[in-house]
Amino acid sequence: MTDEQTTRIKHSIERQQEEKNRIANDANLSEEEKKRKTEEIEQDLEELNALAQLGDRRIPKGSHPLSEIFKRIIGRVPRQHPYFIENPPDQISLARDGLSKLESAKPFFVDFEITPDGKFHYKVNGDAVPFVWEEIGFSPRFSDAENQTNVDSGLLALCAVSSQTSEKQARLYKTMTDVILRVHKRNPQALEIWWEAQQSAQATFDGAQISSAYVFRINDFIDPIKEILRPENERLLPWKDSKTFNFKNLTVIWQTRIKELRQALSEDRLEPYHLRWIEFLSHSVNLPLLIQVIKNPY
Repeated sequence: MTDEQTTRIKHSIERQQEEKNRIANDANLSEEEKKRKTEEIEQDLEELNALAQLGDRRIPKGSHPLSEIFKRIIGRVPRQHPYFIENPPDQISLARDGLSKLESAKPFFVDFEITPDGKFHYKVNGDAVPFVWEEIGFSPRFSDAENQTNVDSGLLALCAVSSQTSEKQARLYKTMTDVILRVHKRNPQALEIWWEAQQSAQATFDGAQISSAYVFRINDFIDPIKEILRPENERLLPWKDSKTFNFKNLTVIWQTRIKELRQALSEDRLEPYHLRWIEFLSHSVNLPLLIQVIKNPY
C-alpha cells in the first residue's frame, strides 16, 4: 500500500474504535442495540485490518468500464444511510435553475494546524462533503473505494456505498457525473468562483499562507520539495512552470477536459486520471443535494 492508502485505513480503524467506545457508553441504547452495533463494528474492523494487509489498491493505468472499477472494491454495502439509492436512474432532467441550485463554493480543506514539530494538518470540510465524516465515511468499502484512487476520489467512494451492485454503483456515478458536467457547462465560471473561495488563508507555514488553494497546489506535485509536478493529465491547475500557474487558463483547460470526459463516459472507458478530473469538478457541486435530487427530482 502507498503511504496515503495506509493512512486512510488507519484513520478508519481509529474512527471505528471511537464509535465502538461511544456505543458501549451510550445510555440511550438498549443492550440488544449495543450488541448488534458492536458486532457490525467488529466485522468492519476485521475487514479494515484485512485491507491493511493488501498491496497497492490503485486502479491500473489504462481505460476501464465503470462497472469493472466498482467490482474491484471490497466490503459490504451499508444500506442504512441517507445517500442510498435502490435503483439509480440512467439520467435525470434538470432545468437551468435546477443546475444553478447545485453550485457550491465552500473551501474544501479547513482547520489548518501547525504542530510543534513544524508539520501542518488539515481536514476535509464537513460542510462541503459531510458523508466523509459520517458513519459510511469510515466503513471498509468507502475506505477501499477511496484507496482505488490513492485517496483521490470521495465521489467514487460515495457511489460505492450508495447502491447495492457494482452495475448500479456505476450507473449512479455516471448519472452524478453527467449532472456535474452539466453544471459546469451551464456556468463555466462556477469553477473560478469556487477557486476564489479556496484562497482564504487560515495559517502560515514556512513563510507561506496556507489555505485550501495551497493544498490543491501541493497535491499537483509528485515531490513538492524538489518541485516535480505530476504528469500534465494528472494536474488540476494550469501550471506555466513548477512555481506559477495561469489562473486565466483555469476555465479554458477544464472546458476542454469536460469534452474529453463526455467522450469517455459515452464510451464507458475511463482512465484513472479521469476520476481525478471528475472529483475536482465535483468539489464545486453540492453532492448531498444532488443525491437528494436524484432520489426526488424537482
